[in-house]
Amino acid sequence: MPGERRQVAPESAQVSRRYGIGEWFGRLFTGLTTEERQAFAQQAARKAPSVECPFRASCRAFDARSVPGKVLHCTKQGGVCSLREYAQTVTKGSPAVAPAGSLRTTCPHRFLEDGEIFKWVGEVLLGSSEPLVLREIGFLEAAGGGEVGYIDSVLVHPTQRPLHWCALEIQAVYFSGTNMELEFEALKNRRNTLPFPAGDRHPDYRSSGPKRLMPQLQIKVP
Repeated sequence: MPGERRQVAPESAQVSRRYGIGEWFGRLFTGLTTEERQAFAQQAARKAPSVECPFRASCRAFDARSVPGKVLHCTKQGGVCSLREYAQTVTKGSPAVAPAGSLRTTCPHRFLEDGEIFKWVGEVLLGSSEPLVLREIGFLEAAGGGEVGYIDSVLVHPTQRPLHWCALEIQAVYFSGTNMELEFEALKNRRNTLPFPAGDRHPDYRSSGPKRLMPQLQIKVP
């Protein structure tokens, strides 16, 4: 991230690494105050957090379902947008924590910031950075009727005829290890400037890609 420097530990230091919250309810975790973290920890325990998602809000121009003036709340349980790795360096008994890696997106809404993903895909595949976007298009029906499968988005060139379009499937990364509830409980009481993650976890790219995304593509792409 801009303005952040990765710290290099001296040879005598003990370094531990863990993945923790990267962005929380649309805010960079390292930029939150202790009071804001405690408030978010309370929100994270709720089934329906009353916190606006800035990424959904910034994408209104591409979301036909959004209503101007309506608050678009976070829809992810716990409100964690992304993970990142942190390093705790202990030198002469004094611990210091600093971010040690890039953000790893765990919520699909994180990809919606300013509609950049639609602009980019539209430019590359359709030749237009202002495509029309249709969200959650049904493509499979259950035996008894009703839709059981959706394509995340269909992008359409706004003027070209015959119709020029493409489908877009979005997949965030899952993680394995300690669940985030342990972090939320710890953050309710911690007053550290930047606390080291309480649990041990890591992004699970194998589950996210081959196990989750590829089966969807094999069904939807043909």
